[in-house]
Amino acid sequence: MAIDGRLLLQRLEPAVRPGESPVATGRQDPQRAIDHRSFADLLRSARAGAIASDRLPVAEGIGEELPPESMSRIGKALDMLEAEGRDRAVIVYANRTLVANVRTRTIEGELLAHEGPAPQAVDAAVRVPTPDEDRPNVIPGPPRAVLAPPNVLELLEARDSHT
Repeated sequence: MAIDGRLLLQRLEPAVRPGESPVATGRQDPQRAIDHRSFADLLRSARAGAIASDRLPVAEGIGEELPPESMSRIGKALDMLEAEGRDRAVIVYANRTLVANVRTRTIEGELLAHEGPAPQAVDAAVRVPTPDEDRPNVIPGPPRAVLAPPNVLELLEARDSHT
């Protein structure tokens, strides 16, 4: 397979070129100004899904392959999960339930109803929207799964006192 050297150079293109500052050219792209942002700001952006790696996942253990647009959407969700520090996740996409290794970007399998129970060790779940839906809903897994409000006892006592 021949690789065009120009394409490789474009991928390695520096964000800053001599004489071409964003102010001078009038192009102020927030993605290019990444070196001027704090680490905390970059982490917040990554967790919000504003920074994408554009790495597509590899589907190994699923029957029907997903189209490239679907794989791109799942890849963006994996970016968000990776920014959260997750390792394995259940991904629900278009009525399919997939299990993915977040770090290796591998879709390891699909949970099918007719196969019966198949326990999976995961630390997060996410529903990835199809093109007709909204952005992903992250469902955090342990250790942040569900926290009771600090005044839970007061709330329960108030509820019980009304009955």
